[in-house]
Amino acid sequence: MIIIPTEKSFDWKHAPIALFTIVLLNIFFFFSYQMDDQKKITEALVDYQRFEFFQHEWTLYQEYLKASDQMDTLEDSQFMYEDDEVEALSVSMLMDFEFYEYLRDHSERFFLLAKMNEFKAREWSIERRAIHNKMKQVSSIAHGLIPKEIGVFDLVSHQFLHGDLMHLVGNMFFLVVCGFAVEAAIGSLKFTGFYLLSGIVGGLSHCLVDLQSTVPLIGASGAISGVMAMYLAVFRLKKIEFFYWIFAFVGYFKAPALLILPVYIGMELFNYFAYPDSNVAFMAHTGGFIAGAAAIAITLKLQPLSTALNQEYVEQDTTIDPAKEKLAKIYSAIDSYSFSTALGLLNQYLEEEKNTFDLQFLKYTLCKLTGSEQLTQSLIELFSNKRYTEEQLHKLSLLWREYADVREELDDDHAMNIALNMVSHNMLELAEGIFSKIYRDNKTHTQLGVLAKKLALIYGEQNNHNKQLHFNQIAEQLIGGNNGQL
Repeated sequence: MIIIPTEKSFDWKHAPIALFTIVLLNIFFFFSYQMDDQKKITEALVDYQRFEFFQHEWTLYQEYLKASDQMDTLEDSQFMYEDDEVEALSVSMLMDFEFYEYLRDHSERFFLLAKMNEFKAREWSIERRAIHNKMKQVSSIAHGLIPKEIGVFDLVSHQFLHGDLMHLVGNMFFLVVCGFAVEAAIGSLKFTGFYLLSGIVGGLSHCLVDLQSTVPLIGASGAISGVMAMYLAVFRLKKIEFFYWIFAFVGYFKAPALLILPVYIGMELFNYFAYPDSNVAFMAHTGGFIAGAAAIAITLKLQPLSTALNQEYVEQDTTIDPAKEKLAKIYSAIDSYSFSTALGLLNQYLEEEKNTFDLQFLKYTLCKLTGSEQLTQSLIELFSNKRYTEEQLHKLSLLWREYADVREELDDDHAMNIALNMVSHNMLELAEGIFSKIYRDNKTHTQLGVLAKKLALIYGEQNNHNKQLHFNQIAEQLIGGNNGQL
C-alpha cells in the first residue's frame, strides 16, 4: 500500500537546493564508495576458501548459533549446507562478527576440534584476522548503524548508504516527491537539519528494539519518513491531495493532512509486529515519522507562523489535476480487469484531453481485448499521427503487417507519412511496401518522388546499388513529371 502527498507541483521559484544536494550525495556515495563492496566480499571469500577455513569452522558455527539461541538461523544454515550452498553460507559466517569473536574466545577448543598443529593455528589466527578486517571495510559494516555498537558518526553516515540500486532509486523517488514542497515551506537550513534529525531518531528507534543486534542498518528511509511527516505537519488540517495505490486500486483523494499521519505510523507498527522476520526497518520509519512531525510542531510552537513557514507557498491553492484523476480511473479499471469500462473512460478522456500515441495504443489494446467495433478506427488513428519515434514505428510495423484490411482503408497521405518516418529510421522493407502500394494506386501523389529519392539515398549508403539505381530512376521520372513503371 502506498499513500503519498502530491499537493504541490515542482516550482523552480523555490529551487530545492538542499534536497538536490542530499540526493546527489546519496548517488555519489553509492557509485563512488559502495560499488566496491562486492569486490571486497569476493576477495575475502576467495581467501576463506583458499585456506579451507569453512571445513574447520562449520561445526563450531552450529555450536555458536545454539549457544546464542539463533535457532532459525541454525536451521536455515543447515538447509544451506545440505543443499551444498557453501559459498553463500561462508559469506553469512564472515558477515557474522560475533561468530568471529566466539572463535577467538574458544580458540583452544577450536584448534583441538579442527586438529590444527601450532603452525596451522598461527596461520589461521593471522589469515582469519586479515579476512575479518577485509569484511570490516564493507560499507554497511564500516559506516552502517549497528545497534550493539552505536557510533555517533554512524547515526548520520548510515542515512547515505543503500543496499542496492533499487533501494537507492526507491528512496530517492520518495524523497524528491515529498522533499521539494517541505524545503519550499520551511527553508533549506531547517530542511537539512530536520532531515538528518529524523534519520538519527529513526536509527535510534530501530536500535532500541534490539540493542544486541549486530546487523547494520543502512538507508535513508528513516529520514524520508520524517520528510513525509513534515509535509503533513506543514499543511496541518488543510485538505491536500494524496496519491494512493492499494492493491489494484489507484487514484487521488483529498484529506486533512495531519489525519494521514496516524495512518502512516499505524501501518509501520502493524508491519513491524506482523512481519518480524522482514529485512525492512519498520521501527526506523516509525521513529522518522514521529521526529519529523515533532520537529515542525516544536518550530511552530517556538516561532511565529510568518517566520516558521513560507505561508504564501503553503496557502497557495492547488487542485487535483482533472486529467490525472481521469487517467487514474482508467488504469484502476484496467487493474481490476474491467476492460470495457476502461475503454469507455479512455474514449471520454481522448475527447476532452490531449491525445498521445501511448493512449492511442492503449485504446487499440482495449479494443482488441473487448472485441470492440472501434478496433479499425483505433488502428487508423494510430496510423494517422504526424511524427513517430523509432519505438513507436516498431509497434506500428507489427500492426501494419497484421491488419491488411486496415492498410487498404488508410488514405495515401497518412500511409506516405508513415513511410517517410520509416525511411528516417532505416525501416526500409515496410517503407518500400507502402511506396509500391501508393505508386500502384496514385502515381500523382506529390510526395512519391521524395520517398523514392530517400529510398535511393539509404540504399546507396548500404551499398545496395541495384535498388539505389531503381529508385533513382523512378524519382527522376516522378519529379520530372513522367509516370514510369515500377
